Amino acid sequence: MSERDPKQAPDRARSSRPLPKLKPMKLDGFELDLDYYLKTHYASVYSANAELPSIIEWVNENLETAIYKKHMAKASLKQAEGMAFHDLRDPIKFEQFGFAGKLTEKAIDAAIPQLNYVVEANENYAKAAALVSRLVNTLISLQAKLDLVRTSEATRRAVVENDDARGEEQQ
Repeated sequence: MSERDPKQAPDRARSSRPLPKLKPMKLDGFELDLDYYLKTHYASVYSANAELPSIIEWVNENLETAIYKKHMAKASLKQAEGMAFHDLRDPIKFEQFGFAGKLTEKAIDAAIPQLNYVVEANENYAKAAALVSRLVNTLISLQAKLDLVRTSEATRRAVVENDDARGEEQQ
């Protein structure tokens, strides 16, 4: 997979505080080990470039699907709320759903979120929205990891080139 240097000492900040284990992301029949990809010390930019861009694209593909599902869940929620509004306007159904009192717009508006099929639609929308948020944040984290590896590699090369240039000047 990637080049790890197990003999390399960890950063001081990491050695004093253990990091929490990240839960894997299970999507599209694949389980992505985020703990591995975000905590791996890549010894070279080549190993990071071999893994992270394809993982980033996989997350991006799943984000596309998740955004679509979120929009569909929102539409289902609005449909359920509309159906509930029409159901509750009927005084008999209003009472059958267990509501009492004067049938007003305010009473209907208060009752709509309590209907089981509206609650279920709302939960589905919340789950879809949470997945979109997690995928966006995962993309940001993976891209930051790749950027850090690239920056570290560029810095390492600059230091080596400067050391080589100083060595040539001294000769």
